Amino acid sequence: MRSTTLARITLIISTMIPAHIAAAGIPKGAIAFAAEHEGGLHYVLPPSGEVHNVPFDKQNVADLAYSQKRGELAFFASKSHGPRGTLYLMNVATGHSKILLSAKENRNELYRPTFDPSGDYLYAVNYSNGIFRYSFPGHRWEKVKVLGRDGLNPQGLSFSPSGHKAAISQGEFVGLLIAEVEGDRLRIQREVLSDFQSVISPRWLSDDALVFAGRRKPGLQFLWKLDLKSGSVEQLTSAPVGARDFLTLEADGKTVVFTGTREGDPLEWRLWEASTDKTPAKQLTAGGKLSSHLFPTFID
Repeated sequence: MRSTTLARITLIISTMIPAHIAAAGIPKGAIAFAAEHEGGLHYVLPPSGEVHNVPFDKQNVADLAYSQKRGELAFFASKSHGPRGTLYLMNVATGHSKILLSAKENRNELYRPTFDPSGDYLYAVNYSNGIFRYSFPGHRWEKVKVLGRDGLNPQGLSFSPSGHKAAISQGEFVGLLIAEVEGDRLRIQREVLSDFQSVISPRWLSDDALVFAGRRKPGLQFLWKLDLKSGSVEQLTSAPVGARDFLTLEADGKTVVFTGTREGDPLEWRLWEASTDKTPAKQLTAGGKLSSHLFPTFID
């Protein structure tokens, strides 16, 4: 009798939970993102386009990065907009989060975290202070030495699938630096895409190819693909769809999800989906209560 009553109570409670409220975690195949003004952490499950909220008590969420090896989502968050944020790690299966670097401890004002492919390290950058990484085996932060470029002002970085190469966004996002990963150091090998007016958010397809958001002339920003061996650059998206500075690449390298808008709708920054074989981009999320959909990250 008691078990039957408990079962009925559980059923009643479960039916009272609105469909748009997510379970504690983020399911595989989802795309996590943050909203620009309303804040919070959210996800969408393609192809439905239905947005779910992830329970989290800080509104100002930014700079999402995911490690498939660790099953963890890294992001900075705070109660309100400010110069320093707290770096959190969230287990996507359970939704449980923990602090990796508190705002008070974030003296180097780090941002834009990214995992290396092994999941042993989490990197973060600061324009003036350089590149740092956290060692999960060693439980400590350390500054990363960058060889081959003086006066580097890093804006972000990403690692190739093997972990042997890194792409570093620099300065005013003009040009892209390609580095070899040498243990605890990065050695700059060359600069690419210097003929672009902006290059941002590089994501690796392989150790010899990557996609990025950029523009060659004033106007809309688009998605592009670079072959490092040949130096050839291929445009993946075109007008009337423009891309903002945030994109994520599915593990199989076939699909790119990015923050974009249709020309003429400058405030409608939603998630769009494109393929690396130049299939026309299509809108993934629609308008609604949330403003711009930023920092998309595949949970795969």
